[in-house]
Amino acid sequence: TFYQFIKSPKKVKYFDSEYEFNNSNDFSLFLLKEFQIMCIPYQENYLRFSMTFDAKNENEENNVLKEFYLRLKDCQFIN
Repeated sequence: TFYQFIKSPKKVKYFDSEYEFNNSNDFSLFLLKEFQIMCIPYQENYLRFSMTFDAKNENEENNVLKEFYLRLKDCQFIN
C-alpha cells in the first residue's frame, strides 16, 4: 500500500488535446474517465492517490507501478 498527495494541475495536455480543471474534483474525474485511475480529491487543489495491491515480490510491485506510469506517460501536467 502506498499513498501519494499531489497538487492538482490546472491543465493537462494529452496528445493534441488540452484539458482545464477548476479544482481537484474535476481533475480526479478526468483521471477516472480517461485512464481508469481513481483518486480522492483532497481539499480544493490536492489529490490523494492510494494503491493497495498483492505482489509476491519486488518485480510484481514494479509491474504495478509501471502500469500506472504507462497510463499517464503521454500527459503533460501544467500548474
